Amino acid sequence: MPAGIYAPFGEMVAEGFRVFSVGADVVAISNYTKQRTDVLRGQIDTLPAAEKPAIRSPYV
Repeated sequence: MPAGIYAPFGEMVAEGFRVFSVGADVVAISNYTKQRTDVLRGQIDTLPAAEKPAIRSPYV
């Protein structure tokens, strides 16, 4: 049986899991979020330079 992602990926691989399952709901939400983000980025690209928001990332 494939494992769901309930533990850190590296730990599961170390334990021998090789097949991982992701539910269709997770895939659908991911696809929807990506599509909406792409639309938003396209709209931001059309703004004049003075009105564009500063580029920020929570990962920096």
